[in-house]
This record gives sequence, C-alpha cells and structure tokens, in this order.
Amino acid sequence: MGKKKVVVPRPFHEVAFEILEGGRESEGYKKLDEWVSYGQYVTLVVAYLLTRCVVPEEAQPRIVLALIAASKKALLENAEVGTAVAFALTHFKPGKKGLKELEKLLLAEYLVTEEDSDEANGLEELFYALELEVPERPEK
Repeated sequence: MGKKKVVVPRPFHEVAFEILEGGRESEGYKKLDEWVSYGQYVTLVVAYLLTRCVVPEEAQPRIVLALIAASKKALLENAEVGTAVAFALTHFKPGKKGLKELEKLLLAEYLVTEEDSDEANGLEELFYALELEVPERPEK
C-alpha cells in the first residue's frame, strides 16, 4: 500500500484564503465538494465559517479581497452565495465607514470586469445583497 498524504493542520483563515482565492482548483474546495456535494456552495460555507472563527486582524483585509474574488466566480443561479458573502463582508467591514470602504473596493473591481460577464454579474449580485446601488459604467 502507498503512503497516505500527510495533512498538516493550518489556521482556518489560511485554508479559507486557499479556497476563496483558488476556487475550484484548490485542494480545500475539491475536498469540501467531494464531502458535501455543494459545488459553488463551498463559498457559502466558507464565508459563514469565517464569521464564526477567530481571524487575526492583520488577515482581515485579505479576507475581504478574497470574498470579493470568490463572489465574482460564483454562478448567478445562487443568490444565496451573494447573500453569504455580503454577510461575511459586513462582518469584517462593520459600520458606515466600513461599508463606504467596501463600496469603493467593489466599484474598483466592478469597473475592470467586462460588461455582462459572469464576473460583473456576480459583483452586481453582491451590490444588491449589500443594499448598494449598482454603479453606472462610464461611456466608452
């Protein structure tokens, strides 16, 4: 028999980065998908768990960016993913000041996506979930 691959435990937020940033290609995503057959709901599960775990303050800005990246990859049929990501984002960016910062980050990401692309549509869902107005694209 071959040797089993040794899994070295890591802090949850590090595994969450791997899953959110790496998407379907990450080992964590593949394993969760295999266990629970959630597909894109892996993002939903990770976003929720992030709000229930201790996350070092210095890692929180990276989590916000990873959550935004993951929302761009989520398929449109699942508004629940946008809702979960919005909940997690407001957890890490609380208050009006945090929401304004978050809106600026989302705007910057949105404006570099191709119009009517899956990424743009995923971000639009996030704007709706956060109860923010979807920005107008500048005329070309």
